[in-house]
Amino acid sequence: MDLRKRLVSSAIALPVALYMLQYITTKLLFLCLATIQLKKELLNLLSRIEPTNPSILDLLLSLVTPLGSYWWGPSAMSMLFVATAGIESLRAMIAWTPSGASLRRVLAVMFGHVYVDVMLAHAVALHETFCSSQTQGTLIVLFVMCSTIAGDNGGLFLGYMFGKRRLAPALSPSKSIEGALGGMLLSTGCAMLFWVVGWKGLSTWRLTSGCGVMIGIVGCLGDLFESWIKRCCGVKDAGNLFPGWGGLLDRADSLLFTFPSTLYFVTMFLSENNRQLCLP
Repeated sequence: MDLRKRLVSSAIALPVALYMLQYITTKLLFLCLATIQLKKELLNLLSRIEPTNPSILDLLLSLVTPLGSYWWGPSAMSMLFVATAGIESLRAMIAWTPSGASLRRVLAVMFGHVYVDVMLAHAVALHETFCSSQTQGTLIVLFVMCSTIAGDNGGLFLGYMFGKRRLAPALSPSKSIEGALGGMLLSTGCAMLFWVVGWKGLSTWRLTSGCGVMIGIVGCLGDLFESWIKRCCGVKDAGNLFPGWGGLLDRADSLLFTFPSTLYFVTMFLSENNRQLCLP
């Protein structure tokens, strides 16, 4: 594990990401760039087992669901996904071949729409529906990002230092049970740090810590899922955007699971209007 490269990459990428999340224009730019890069890396991965030949149209269509969810509201997410699926299906029928290649290609592309576009659209939904202001919307997104990154990186380093029992050796030999448990504890600790410094967006410390535990568990599952995709495609990393870490998909794999999970977790316990606990 090249620790120095990973630390340098993180030291550069994190401040840039935090800066871009401060303003609405840079938020949208960040969303567009991240979506396109993630979709490009995923389709390039899938091309190793089924030629998908990602086009500019594929990358532009990936912006429909996340950006549309911002402009027309989270309730439009399903409609936008169905519209995107219809366009891709029409393209597949036009490009039909007896070999069935068009069917396999559209299935791969539609998987990409679900795994990247729809999952990222949940981050927009969390920002827009959970909080009443741009500032609070940004804070809940940062809460999820920081808690996820703390669990992801913490699990990696703790597993490297103390890990003895492999968690899923066939998918990711470097992941250990000790690292996964340590990552969950660090996700919870990071979530509680937000509470301690004054952010009360989740109303109570119990809900905040519970959300941290959930983020630690789901983030680990997201990491393993992306490892499964890479093993199926026969590669170690999804890209080389971040030296020492790999591609953006290698860094955002957990977030693609924790954003939707956090949205559904908090809406189970918080009312829609004033974010008060729905529990007695």
